[in-house]
Amino acid sequence: MKASNKLAALIALACATMVNAHAAPQEAASQQPAQADSAFVNPDWANSAWYAGVGAGRSRADIDQSALQRTLNSNGSTLSSFNTDDRDVTWKLFVGKQLNRYFAIEAGYYELENFDFEAWTNTGNLNGETKFRGVNLDLVGRLPITERLTFLARGGVQYTKATTRFNGSRLDAVTVANPPNEGRRHGKYGIGLEYALNEAMALRGEVERYRVTDAVQNRGDIDTATLSLVWKFGR
Repeated sequence: MKASNKLAALIALACATMVNAHAAPQEAASQQPAQADSAFVNPDWANSAWYAGVGAGRSRADIDQSALQRTLNSNGSTLSSFNTDDRDVTWKLFVGKQLNRYFAIEAGYYELENFDFEAWTNTGNLNGETKFRGVNLDLVGRLPITERLTFLARGGVQYTKATTRFNGSRLDAVTVANPPNEGRRHGKYGIGLEYALNEAMALRGEVERYRVTDAVQNRGDIDTATLSLVWKFGR
């Protein structure tokens, strides 16, 4: 009886040893692709790399034009309609430097494109078109979610230049029909996600807000939603 118990114990031990021996390579094999993928997508050199990118998307303006509307209503005139076209295509170019895995500094050039209005009073009409373009310098925070997906948050300063043109029979409502370009410094911020396609290329989706001032001192915000392609270099 004791001999059979010893034999059963030896057989159980042998089976356990074979199971462990078989499982160990499988576990190592399952971990190896994940480790290899991590090293491939997030290599050490990328944490201090330079990068460049190009993006495009849509923009929407929210400009306070109450002062212009009050002027159009003055001198016995009555504003009958005020229509705006506040959406357009936007694009940007940027270059950046990874400071470490979690922070980068980034400079860029952007064009927020054209925003138009058409106003009618009982004494005539006034049309206006403003184009915004500028440069920015941001600090970008990066929070890895998975090996490939990273959350982005940015804040910085921007210098946006506004070019405005007016036409119509109510040009008396503005001081100058073609005012000089107006450039102002304001803040900007945004959030987004970045998906690594490989160790050197990634896709970004971002929403950002720009504070702007046009050529006749109307202030407002322009919101953008863009998709960008990013290349890392300096390996």
